[in-house]
Amino acid sequence: MDYNKWKNATFANVLEYNMVAAEMTEDLAVQLSEKGNKIHKSLPVNYAFGAVAASADGKKYLQITTDDLRLNSNWFDEVKLCEMTEDRLLKDTEPFVCSWDKIGLEAAKYLS
Repeated sequence: MDYNKWKNATFANVLEYNMVAAEMTEDLAVQLSEKGNKIHKSLPVNYAFGAVAASADGKKYLQITTDDLRLNSNWFDEVKLCEMTEDRLLKDTEPFVCSWDKIGLEAAKYLS
């Protein structure tokens, strides 16, 4: 994946954001599947990215989010991962921050 294309995107319009978001979803699915995990669902977020990852057995979940891609030029290096149940974040759980290209590896630590 050419991550530089994403890092240099301006997200000046919703079409550009939607194209990048679709690529991000595909890339996330690949990263997760390489470690035996999967995308459970996408989260609708304008100009940010959000998804819920699940372990292969569907017993552990992890929310994966970015800040608004237009406003945070460091979004690629500041992806938040937070443990959750199937439908809500766990109380008193601090998100772990990693770069986009390390999501699969870091998610595997929580989902295994």
